[in-house]
Amino acid sequence: MKRLAAFLILTHSLFAAETMKEVRFDVLIVRIPVAGAAAISQDLRDPAKVAAAQEKLIAGLGKDVELVDWPTLTTPSGQQAVVENIDEIRYPSEFEPPSILLEVPEDPADVPTPSAPESNDAAPKLVDGKPAETKADKKKHTVRLEGDLKLVGGVPTSFEVKNAGISFQVEPTIAADGKRVQFTFALQNTMFLGTEKSVMEVSPTHKVSVEKPRFQTVKTTETKSATSGQPVLLSFHKLREPKDRVEIAICTATIVDTGITAPEPVEAK
Repeated sequence: MKRLAAFLILTHSLFAAETMKEVRFDVLIVRIPVAGAAAISQDLRDPAKVAAAQEKLIAGLGKDVELVDWPTLTTPSGQQAVVENIDEIRYPSEFEPPSILLEVPEDPADVPTPSAPESNDAAPKLVDGKPAETKADKKKHTVRLEGDLKLVGGVPTSFEVKNAGISFQVEPTIAADGKRVQFTFALQNTMFLGTEKSVMEVSPTHKVSVEKPRFQTVKTTETKSATSGQPVLLSFHKLREPKDRVEIAICTATIVDTGITAPEPVEAK
């Protein structure tokens, strides 16, 4: 009986239904001074030292290490997943052409009237058989308006929206041994750097300033392979702004047993 029971237990373990597995991704994204990045860069690229380097960065949070984001997502093997932390930046993209408007007084009494012609008793001079235009005639036809010059236009007529923030897209494949993970990813960080003034010239003496946004984007698309639970360096970017900062992304892919029995394959009829 004991041998039969042992045989049944062994048989059950060999033919037990396999449970479904997923991969959890933890992506640590930080910024550190350039001097600190130079000292730690080699450790981040060494599989034997990357875990200790990551712990050093985590210990420095709130000091000389700035946390940018720490997204986490879980997805089955062979299925693509995306996690985002986004701000929508709305900004004007087209503007009404500016122009100069002369504002004159609304009361006709405030508008200067044409000057009266000067009297001239002398016989008019003929040009081509017609009286020539005198200085008095030119003055008579001249009207001078006084008022304030006002700059109009230069206002936005259409807007665009750009996503600023972190986006992490990944598709993992669990190896046959169930211990390693190969994954293809795209990690992008679009940073809103503020606005800058752009000058629109209306005339040599009149200009209009409009504000336009400034963005900086760092992106890495690659395929990595790592042992489950082992950190791996994803990206290492020197930023334009702030000029003395480096942005580092480290990912840990961990195989997780869901405990859910995998469905049996359906035979084709």
